[in-house]
Amino acid sequence: MALWFWFFSLLSVGIGLRKYSNSLDRKVSSNSSGYLSKNNMNDWAFKNFQTWYIVIFILSRLSDWMLGPYVYKLYDYFNY
Repeated sequence: MALWFWFFSLLSVGIGLRKYSNSLDRKVSSNSSGYLSKNNMNDWAFKNFQTWYIVIFILSRLSDWMLGPYVYKLYDYFNY
C-alpha cells in the first residue's frame, strides 16, 4: 500500500514539474522581441536542469529505499 502511495506521489510531482517546465517554455518563447536573449536562454536552461535534476534525484532515492529490505535479506543470508 505504501509503495503505491509513493509511486503515485512521485508521479504527480514529476507531472507537476513537467507542467511547470512547459509554462517556463511558453514564457521564454513569448518575449517581445521574438527571439531568446542570452539571459533568458540561460534562465530557461538552468530551470530545465533543476527540474530534471530533482526528478532524477527523487527517483534514485526512491529506488534505493525500495531495495533496502532485500539488501538486508542478503546480509542475513551471507551472515554479515
